[in-house]
Amino acid sequence: MKLSKAIEGYLLDSSTTHAVATVYLRKAYLGMFCEYAEDPDLTSVTSDDLARWLAYLKNDYVPHRFPSAKTIGPLSPSALDNHWKSLRSFFGWCERKLKLPRPDLSLQKPKYKLPEVVPFTQEQMTKLFTYATNNFADGETRKYKMSRPTGLRDVVILTLLIETGVRLGELCRMQVQDLDKDGSLVVRPFGSSRKSRPRMVYLGQRARFHVWRYLASREDLRPEDAIIPLAPDRIRALLYSLGQRAGVNDVHPHRFRHTFALEYLRNGGDVFTLQRLLGHSTLDMVQHYIAIVETDKRNAHRAASPMDKWRI
Repeated sequence: MKLSKAIEGYLLDSSTTHAVATVYLRKAYLGMFCEYAEDPDLTSVTSDDLARWLAYLKNDYVPHRFPSAKTIGPLSPSALDNHWKSLRSFFGWCERKLKLPRPDLSLQKPKYKLPEVVPFTQEQMTKLFTYATNNFADGETRKYKMSRPTGLRDVVILTLLIETGVRLGELCRMQVQDLDKDGSLVVRPFGSSRKSRPRMVYLGQRARFHVWRYLASREDLRPEDAIIPLAPDRIRALLYSLGQRAGVNDVHPHRFRHTFALEYLRNGGDVFTLQRLLGHSTLDMVQHYIAIVETDKRNAHRAASPMDKWRI
């Protein structure tokens, strides 16, 4: 069997258990490897072939990026890690489904540091909510303020992201029937729940009002209707545009998740509850948030140290 045929079967099978975005990326990454290897017979692929592929990606491959892209140069360590994960997932599938030995077991996982977490400030969030609600005809002076026709919906998008810390896919899967009167909200997993875990998240009083007001404005609403009837790419584009108008850089869905987690810890929340609210299977990412909060505390103490201030 040709490598390309096996990849085709893997993607077909994965479409029922993995998120659409994951399947899309795996298709791209495995397609790149297939082209690089010149589509050999599947059983002829060796660990050396895979090692050479990862070395090529790390040292020689030049990514094709949009002119507006911030990143230049070779693939980032996290991108290399995604390629490694794609190979591991594919050959794991080959072992289970095709009963073939795995040539990928000796591949070392690429090492990389987690990207810097930069949460939104209160001022930035205030700007985003203001511009989600209104259009300003003359920019900074704000003399001509007009309500936006999609303002109620866009405020709820911001509200659910910052109030619950859900992932973008989880937000898009939320249905009207998932919202309870007490402010609890069911998070629906995708497929096998490998990444997105079923759980409850909660809304405060102000958040509940925003959601109620928006849903009350929609006619003929059914329980199975999506709370936010937009595709993930539409929401990404909306947030980017909103950030441009509000003067807030780097507005993307996952930054709201980071902000929620850090604010939860800064306000006295415990790590195990945060893990459940975020739907993490381990404490690894939560520990990363804890380290950031501890750094905040150290910096605050340095700024307020009595001994340093008094020079005793």
